[in-house]
Amino acid sequence: MTNKLQQINRDHLPIRDAANIVEVLADKGHDTASILDKIGLSPGDFANAANVVSREAFDALLIHALTVLKIPGLGLLVAKKESFSDLGFLGTAIITSSSLFAAIQNACKFQQITGLLGHFYFDQAGNDASIVASGLEDDRMKVWSIEAILASWAMVIRYGLGDVASFSSLRLQYANPGYADMYSEYFKCPVRFLQPRNELRFAATLLSRPMKNANASINEVALRQCVKSELRYAPEQHLLKRVEAILQPSPMGPPSLETVAAKLGIGTRTLSRRLYECDTTYRQIVRKVNVRVATE
Repeated sequence: MTNKLQQINRDHLPIRDAANIVEVLADKGHDTASILDKIGLSPGDFANAANVVSREAFDALLIHALTVLKIPGLGLLVAKKESFSDLGFLGTAIITSSSLFAAIQNACKFQQITGLLGHFYFDQAGNDASIVASGLEDDRMKVWSIEAILASWAMVIRYGLGDVASFSSLRLQYANPGYADMYSEYFKCPVRFLQPRNELRFAATLLSRPMKNANASINEVALRQCVKSELRYAPEQHLLKRVEAILQPSPMGPPSLETVAAKLGIGTRTLSRRLYECDTTYRQIVRKVNVRVATE
């Protein structure tokens, strides 16, 4: 096994994240063995689903696909390869949740298990509900990560609710990348670019809909395993970035700690405790974001 495969931590990702990209490249007719060799991996590294890949190797693979091979809509294509089994116990916890709202809460609470490939949170305003995404900081991978997050959520909602699932709009901060038709085909809703944030909107009435595979006993077991799995990842910096992503500039001022905790799917006291463990407070994060916005 290559030395790029190590125990999962902040510098490593589940091998499935790379495997889905490799499958897309193979579908497009590219020589995947040669591509993997250039970044120090081999097809054999993907034989065991329990393996992990270094963040360095993953980024090299992704950047090659985006900047050298220039595959349009790669985030959408990768999402089509995903299955709930890719997420292990978190996937089980999501699909066996009692309702879509519960599924969203569980996913938000344990999203670091997905591999730290961006951040998302839930928001609701009146009759509209949204999954809001912020991509990776590297501009070369940002659009891909936003596509992948929102496309994955579309898959979750469709699978969980069946025929009643639909979306009112897809709103993206960036300009049309040149393949807007792929977005329209995948999400089957109006697509708007140059918007204030990246979000997939749907009717809030769907939140109370039961998940078709709801199972309280299995869900309880899966959530207990998620708590254990959470310790294998690097939740500290991930949590800070998730909080900062929610603190969008607003004439109404920053949201309350309670509001942020609700969007993250965790309790207010839990959020305060975890921020304390990161040697910071909510007030300090708000101040940091305000300073950054003022200097941009």
